[in-house]
Amino acid sequence: MTFRSLTSDIEWNVPTILFIFLGSTCALASGLLLSNNEAKIIQDDTEQRLMADTTFLVRGLGSEVAMLAALMWCSVLNGHSRALARWFPVGLIPNIWMKLAAGMESAGKTNLVIGLVVLYFGWAGKSATPAKRFDGATILFIILGSMSALVSGLLLSNNEAKFVQDDTEARLFADNAFLVRAIGSEVAMLAAIAWCSVLNGHSRAVARWWAVGLLPNIWIKFAAGAEGGAKTNLAISLVLLCFGWAGKAADPAKKAA
Repeated sequence: MTFRSLTSDIEWNVPTILFIFLGSTCALASGLLLSNNEAKIIQDDTEQRLMADTTFLVRGLGSEVAMLAALMWCSVLNGHSRALARWFPVGLIPNIWMKLAAGMESAGKTNLVIGLVVLYFGWAGKSATPAKRFDGATILFIILGSMSALVSGLLLSNNEAKFVQDDTEARLFADNAFLVRAIGSEVAMLAAIAWCSVLNGHSRAVARWWAVGLLPNIWIKFAAGAEGGAKTNLAISLVLLCFGWAGKAADPAKKAA
């Protein structure tokens, strides 16, 4: 595979450029969070306090899961589930590693199986044209998107105890270092999805849904007093929404089969 063939589906527009920047930023932030070096991106005393607050970290994790739910439903409703299915397993790798390292073998193995199944359906339909709206990858993302929405609601309301299954999980949800790594794994997934949209030509659709997915994160940051981060995310969401809708009437973005 040459660089030219890899980039042949890129549709150069403002959302694409924004997601190149956001995808790269998410990849960097996830690396720092996964290695518990979050101090390098803390900007003030408020952020430092919140990074030591387990309740806030649980809500923060919930906001990232809400973003994933929005982007999975974006792939379902805009017909690019197969393309996302090939990138989704890559984004799952940090989550699988983190859970296996923390002793959550059951959850780690479950995510590994999910990743392999999603990858299979993503590659199995790659040669089919045009992209079907209702195939194996689409069905999986309907299920995963709905489950993610449910889990994010419980996390955002600090009701994570309702799906904690054993003492190991209960211990880890009280462990700040683990929660920071968990947020890092979700941000890594967002990086993968952002780059998926860039390389497969559906950045405009993702831009409209990314703005919706950011709403829980904006809310929890305003509620926690992190106004700088909340206003930054609000500005990002408005810019993405504007350019996502501005190009909606243009020729349809290429949809990878």
